[in-house]
Parts: sequence; structure tokens; C-alpha cells
Amino acid sequence: MKKILIATSNSGKRKEILSALLPLPDFEILTPADLGLALDIEENGKNYAENALMKAKAYFEKTGLPTIAEDSGMEVSALKGELGMHTRRWGAGPKANDTEWLDFFMKRMAGEKDRSARFVCHAVYLDEKGPQDFEGECLGTITQQIEGPVLPGIPLSAVFKPLHEHLVYSAMGEEQKNALSHRGKAIRLLKNFLEGERKNIAVFIDAGNLWNNYKSIGKLFDMNVLPKFFADQHHGQIYKIFYYVASPQESSQRTKSDIDQHHKFLTFLKKRLHFYIITKPLKIIFLKDQKGNYVVDPITGERQSIEKGNFDVELTIDALQHSAFYDIAVFLTGDSDFLPLVSFLRHQKKKVYVYSTDNCISRELRTGADAYFDLSQFPMLHGNPLKTKKRPTASTMGPRVL
Repeated sequence: MKKILIATSNSGKRKEILSALLPLPDFEILTPADLGLALDIEENGKNYAENALMKAKAYFEKTGLPTIAEDSGMEVSALKGELGMHTRRWGAGPKANDTEWLDFFMKRMAGEKDRSARFVCHAVYLDEKGPQDFEGECLGTITQQIEGPVLPGIPLSAVFKPLHEHLVYSAMGEEQKNALSHRGKAIRLLKNFLEGERKNIAVFIDAGNLWNNYKSIGKLFDMNVLPKFFADQHHGQIYKIFYYVASPQESSQRTKSDIDQHHKFLTFLKKRLHFYIITKPLKIIFLKDQKGNYVVDPITGERQSIEKGNFDVELTIDALQHSAFYDIAVFLTGDSDFLPLVSFLRHQKKKVYVYSTDNCISRELRTGADAYFDLSQFPMLHGNPLKTKKRPTASTMGPRVL
């Protein structure tokens, strides 16, 4: 039986990690107390992942055992970055007991109108092969008063309420909290990795939203690397990649050459990368003002319009019809319209991960999935810059017509 060390002396965190990690057949879970260890580790990394890796390295080098370590923190909008990685050492200080620390925090928040916050966790698994990093986050708000028990080592759980929930962390049952919490999400990803099962992954790409992401970060994505990236990221194998894109029509703003280039791109995705392409004509939507009157161009007198392709129904049908054949659903979209689908798939015990950018994703979808990943944080996906003198290749060009 393989032994794994959980590198934390925080009783509250240790309990939460074990709750999300177990059962884990064929592994024996150990704690520093089991080995008589009490290491004093200076956490001076630049981010959560570096701090977690520091802890994992210290215990791994001391024991030689595969090690799990995590670093987490709360980021509160009203406090403008005062907490974050320094959450437990902030305010009343690391020597304050949980009640003293929480009292200081609540007094500091008194009178603040913006009570939005998020919890972030990075969990690192380290063995002789090197580190693996897993991230989880949960968006929510700070309550006006303590609404749950003050748990040892994690006092903020008594005043943090996830979005769309009625209970703070510490008032939730174990299963509910593990499903929603930043730590639960990160540890579940780590557990999937340890179990080593080759999960089937279905990827659903909303091309219109993907184009908005292109514009948000100023770069195109190299479509060649997407299949391998998702397989590696989620430790599985690709079942199918569905790509939903509207078909452009020739107009004064769009030449035949533009349309030919668009079709060339879709042919590349289908024949070279084996994407399943779902298309339908662009829908023309005439713009109206707040009074319901059509917006008219002051020069030409023509009604102003936009073109849009909406694939909510098609994507939902595909996700449900194929659900028996995949374990993990990956969505490249930020549209909150897909929240009911995401919720249903999670209820069916599917893992659901959403990729978008902070500027293009709804808060509801961001917190409704098992985990959200910011596309701008994966440079290995980035192809040509969006504004480039060199014409992008078929492997990197995006659905510019949307």
C-alpha cells in the first residue's frame, strides 16, 4: 500500500482535505503528527502555488514520502488585496486564536458595502516524478455577522457564504461543502489524478464566446494543442470535441475570400483535429433603443443590426445525448445560459470544468462548475497575436465572422 503524507498541522484544513480525498483505495494517508514531525516553513512564495510547493518540498525532502500540501486564502474586494496569501497572518496576527482573528476581521469589515469575496486554493502533489498543481476557487460574500460555528484553523468559514447558497461554509454538511468549496474542488482534481483512471472527456466549444476570449487577451489560440492540452490537464482521453459556429453570408462587410478562409478553418478542424462541427446560419438581429424603437443609421437611414449564432439548444442536446459516453465535460464558454446544463451534469456525477476569461464569464457559471480556468493563464495555448501583420494560419485563426 502506497503511503502519502498530508503536509499540514492545521487541524481544520487536515479534516477538510481528508474528507474530500477519502476514500482512496490502495493508499495509506499519514499526517506530520503520525511521524512526529513539526516543520517551521517560511511561506514567502509569490503566489499560492509557490507556497504550496514550498511546503510539499520541505516534507518530501524530510521523509521521502509522496506529499500533498496546499496553500489557500481569501480575497476580499473591500480590502483591496490585504489578505490573499497572507490571510491567516493578517490583522490580529498568526498568534491570535480563531475567535480573536475573526473578531478583528469582522470589525474591519464593518460598514463596508461591497462584501464580495472569493476563496482560492492550490493543492500540490509531489513525488519523485515532480510536482502536480491543482486549483480550486469559490466566489461568495462576507455575511454581516457570524452565521455558523467557528471551526478550528478556518475561522472565515463562519462568515463566507458561496454565491446562490443560503448557508455559510461552516454551517454546511460535509458533502455540500466539499462540492462547493475552493479546497474541495482542488482536492477532487488531485484525487482524480491519484486514482489514475483514464476518464473520457467531452469538450464543447462555443465559437462565438471563444472569439470574445481572443479579443479579451489579444491573442489567438493554437487549435493544434487543444486536444492534448485537455487530455493532460484532466488526466483523461478525448471522447469528442464539439465546435459550434455560425455560417457567415457574403455581404458588404464580408467578402467571398473571408468566407472561403472561414470554411478552410472549419475543414482543418474537422479533418486534421477531428472536431465535430455544428453550424447554422447567422441570425440577423435588428437593434432597438430603450423605448423599443429600431436604431437607424443617421447617414444611410438603414436599421442597424448585429449577426449572432445562438447554439444553446444544440449544445445542450449534444451534451445530454452523449452523456453516457463521457466522465468529464469541458465547456469553452462564459454564457450563464448553460448554468442549468452544468448543474444537471454535476447532479449526474459528471465533472464539469469551464474555460473562459475573467472578462467573458458570468459569475454564475464561474461558481457553478467544479472548477473555472482562465484561458489567459495558459500561454501554451496561445498562438499568433490578434493584431499581427502576418496572416494567421488555419491552425490558429479563429471564427472572426462572429
